[in-house]
Amino acid sequence: KAPPTHACCQRGGIATTPSSRCPSPGHPPPRSQLAMVDAEDEVTAGWLMKKGEGVLAGYKRRYVVLDNGVMSYYKSIDDYNKGEAPLKGNRVNIKDYNAKAVASEDTQFQLHPASSTAGGRVWEFKTSSKQTRDAWVEAFQNE
Repeated sequence: KAPPTHACCQRGGIATTPSSRCPSPGHPPPRSQLAMVDAEDEVTAGWLMKKGEGVLAGYKRRYVVLDNGVMSYYKSIDDYNKGEAPLKGNRVNIKDYNAKAVASEDTQFQLHPASSTAGGRVWEFKTSSKQTRDAWVEAFQNE
C-alpha cells in the first residue's frame, strides 16, 4: 500500500513538508518523541525497503521518518501516527552517517558510519525507482 499523496508535500516519491503546516489529512504529524520541532523544520517520511542485520537478513517494508536530524522507522504509518515507539527503539542520528547511492543498483542506497559514535552498521535501503532513491539520498544529506 502506497503512502498517501499530498500535493503540498511530495518530492520525488517521498513526503516532505514543514512539520506543522501540512493541511492534508493523513500526513504524518510531527512526533515530540523524535525531536523538538519548530515551524521551519521539515519532516520527511515514506516507505522504504530496509535490510535487516546479519548475513541472512532480508529486506522488509518500513515507514521511515527523518525529523530534525533523526531517522526512525515503523511497521506502518498507523504505528507512527499513534505515537508508538520506533521499531527496536531505533532513533539514528543522521549526522553520524553518510548517505550514498549504490552505483550498481538504481534503487538502492546506504548509510555509512561517518563517526565513531555511529557504530559499525551500514544501513541498506531499497526504493521503488532511481528518482525516489536520489530524493532520499538528498534528504539524508540535507538533514
